[in-house]
Amino acid sequence: MPNESPCINEFAVTLADCVAQIATRALVALPGTRFDYGNTHLHVAARMAEVVTGSSWNLIVAQQLGNPLGLSTEFRTYSLPRTAIGTINPRVAGGLHATMNEYAKVLELVFRRGDLGGAQLISTALMDAPPFRRRAHLASPPGSTATRATTRSSVWMSRTPATPIS
Repeated sequence: MPNESPCINEFAVTLADCVAQIATRALVALPGTRFDYGNTHLHVAARMAEVVTGSSWNLIVAQQLGNPLGLSTEFRTYSLPRTAIGTINPRVAGGLHATMNEYAKVLELVFRRGDLGGAQLISTALMDAPPFRRRAHLASPPGSTATRATTRSSVWMSRTPATPIS
């Protein structure tokens, strides 16, 4: 699958329509033979979640993450997050609109391996599985001065060679 698809940036199409467009694109390599960093796979995964649950991506995020963490109704993904425009085709990778305090609560949940004050919001089995456990050593993201980078949970974490990652 291509690492980027133009429809990801379109706020007037639905997530379902965008993923249908992605499905028509030619593969760039056989599955499992090549890694290209991009956002297309997360769009497809979000649509799969919509189909399985029967809910929109932002409703899934609100019900399974936002509400339990006590986050505002503005904690969601948008097509154009800087202007908070477009919720029918949310930019799943890079479209989160959150305050620093809201994002800190999400990071704390990941740090505590899914535990929310004694309640297991995310199963430890999931927290022990990729993408949380696995680290992919990649070329540094564009604009980074780091010589090496890893990605976990689709979040770039850059480091210099002297900075160990445990």
